Amino acid sequence: LLTAAAAGDLGKVRSLCSSGDVTVLDRDGANRTALHVAASEGHQEMVRFLLEMRADPNQKDNYDNTPVNDAVRNKHDEVVRVMR
Repeated sequence: LLTAAAAGDLGKVRSLCSSGDVTVLDRDGANRTALHVAASEGHQEMVRFLLEMRADPNQKDNYDNTPVNDAVRNKHDEVVRVMR
C-alpha cells in the first residue's frame, strides 16, 4: 500500500483498500502510513482519497512527523491545504 501511495498509483491503492487485505491505517517499520508517503510525494488526489478513507492526517511516525509535516517540509502547499 505504501509503495503504491508513494508512486501515486491511485488505482492500485483503491484496489488494495477494497480487497480488505490492507487499510489506510497500516504502517511501515517507521510507523509511516500511506498518507505520510503520499503527502511527502505531493500526490494531491491520493491524499484526498486516503482522507476519504479515514486516514489520519495527525498520525505521528517514529520521528514525530505527521503527514502534514511531511507535505510542509517538501513544499507541497496544495497537499497541505487539502489536509487542513
